[in-house]
Amino acid sequence: MNGVLAPVGWAAEASGVSVSALVDRRHIQPGESVRLRVVVNGGDGVVDLAPLTDFDIHSQGTATQISMINMKTTRQVTHTYQLI
Repeated sequence: MNGVLAPVGWAAEASGVSVSALVDRRHIQPGESVRLRVVVNGGDGVVDLAPLTDFDIHSQGTATQISMINMKTTRQVTHTYQLI
């Protein structure tokens, strides 16, 4: 039986903060895994994966990138998960 994950990418923006969620595969078989990246631009954010009840979820870590260009500071936080 195939599992279908959709959407491959999702984004939302509010109050200068944008969030996108991306998976590396669209189809998986039972027992296979998919990588989910949740990218928060302009903030931190807490990722609530409680609605993903059909998966075992394993955190793969969080990365933060801060940059300054023309005296404007930007922040990007990427949360990575393995869904099985």
